[in-house]
Amino acid sequence: MRSHRVGRFRRILLVLLSAAAVAAILSGCTAAAPSAGATPSALPTDVSSAPASLAAPSAGSTPSALSTEGSSMQVSITVAQTVPAGGSVDVPLTFEQSPQAEVTLYTDGTPVTATIDGTSLAPSPIVAGSLWASLTNPTDGNLHIVNSGTAQAQVAVVVSIETGRTLTITAPDPAHQYDHGASVDFDVVLTEPQAGDTATAQLHDPTGTSSAITLTPAGAGHWTGHVTPGSGGGSYTIMVAVPGASPRFTSYEILVASGTVTLSSGFSERLVDSDHDGLANKLVLSPTVTVQNPGKYKVVGYLLDSTGAQIDVTGGDVDLVAGAQPLDLAFDGSTIYKSGKSGPYRLAKVAIMSGDTTEASAADMGLTQAHDYKVFQR
Repeated sequence: MRSHRVGRFRRILLVLLSAAAVAAILSGCTAAAPSAGATPSALPTDVSSAPASLAAPSAGSTPSALSTEGSSMQVSITVAQTVPAGGSVDVPLTFEQSPQAEVTLYTDGTPVTATIDGTSLAPSPIVAGSLWASLTNPTDGNLHIVNSGTAQAQVAVVVSIETGRTLTITAPDPAHQYDHGASVDFDVVLTEPQAGDTATAQLHDPTGTSSAITLTPAGAGHWTGHVTPGSGGGSYTIMVAVPGASPRFTSYEILVASGTVTLSSGFSERLVDSDHDGLANKLVLSPTVTVQNPGKYKVVGYLLDSTGAQIDVTGGDVDLVAGAQPLDLAFDGSTIYKSGKSGPYRLAKVAIMSGDTTEASAADMGLTQAHDYKVFQR
């Protein structure tokens, strides 16, 4: 779960920084612009190391990093810069009189240090190679970045502040999962809007290509958008930026199925008595799955009773070949027996995943035969 969280965070961060830089340039967002003489740059993809001499974050502190939907910590500044070899740069930061802020510095692996108002940034426990500091009642000032290496360093700064002015994206599917070819309607809401607030949006596909999304005003601090991801599956990201004196940035990940995996509408079933004692050790339910791209997938399926309560869940890694084949979902007989519930049972919430993306799913695949729970292993 941790590696999934970090991987997802890093993908969104990469997009956030590039989208924010574009929005700042196009919209005159001076609060997020680099200082004079700095060279904007996308965040490097290799941030595998950080200076070992830096102290660890204080006990109990954990960076929130990129703000998420519904969070009071909001990204307010993103800056990408080049720090010359053996030199330093000062990045002006404003905190809008926030009671709490987080400053995160991402590097390309070149050893750098950074301080703001006497506080040194320390290695982040979330993303290797980044530096981080949590600030209470911070005052506006310069983030002083020093490059002790012999090559120039590409760095990126993200500031999150605790604020009531929050920017969020909402879409119909809370799991962020969408079928191949599906369109996505979404809402963008900015609380505590200010006169003249505008929003820009972009869609970033798995290859890093971006395209503009038209946002339609729907009231003060409210916009709507509509987007259809491209033909390929994978992770797409909607990025929204609100420039101005109090800028805000946020993102929304869309996981799109590739369209190369399909599930049948029903399933076959059998009882398996593996120890030959007359009691079923497994209830195996087998829908048919058709796969275009052979390989390793993750599967999950739930067995429910007549009231919809969960009896058992099964899943794991499976190797699927090209073409149609049965997908065996084996539910534990002793778990069924201990439930005290007889069938018919319902096969539900079946999903086949590749990486983070759900390639095929079915909320309800139908009912089993009316098995007596006493036929299962004690």
